[in-house]
Amino acid sequence: MLQQFPSFMPAQVASYLKTNAYPRNSVPNNTWGHGLARLPSLVPGAPANVIAAPGASQASVSWSAPTADGGSSITQYRVTSDPDGKTATVSGAFSSTSITGLTNGTPYTFTVEAANAIGTSTASTASNSVTPVTIPDPPTNVMATSTNAQATVTWTA
Repeated sequence: MLQQFPSFMPAQVASYLKTNAYPRNSVPNNTWGHGLARLPSLVPGAPANVIAAPGASQASVSWSAPTADGGSSITQYRVTSDPDGKTATVSGAFSSTSITGLTNGTPYTFTVEAANAIGTSTASTASNSVTPVTIPDPPTNVMATSTNAQATVTWTA
């Protein structure tokens, strides 16, 4: 409980548990106290270890699941680029995706959010910076001249 409510003082913890307990028999009593603890489901923690790798007009992004799912299974992850705010959403069963439509030559970082039935986590720490690149255009003005059993080829890069 203190992971979710770190500022609670001992009296606040006791009050919360008493107020939210499932009653057992006549409570409070010496067997059950105020009942069985009933803690609320919460939003998950932020994903960690976000790593990006560049590609042609895209980046591959991977991450580690949050250490706390908030008491409810993670249903999806959303990855967001900076700049441009391009996003990709994947099932909670996955921990990687590709973000497409990026501008080659522009550096990007990525954050990841986890969502469960209760809500969405805060964003992860940003990934490493990557710059998508593509293959160069083909050479132009290609010319070949032949001589005795050989050819000389010239082109413009």
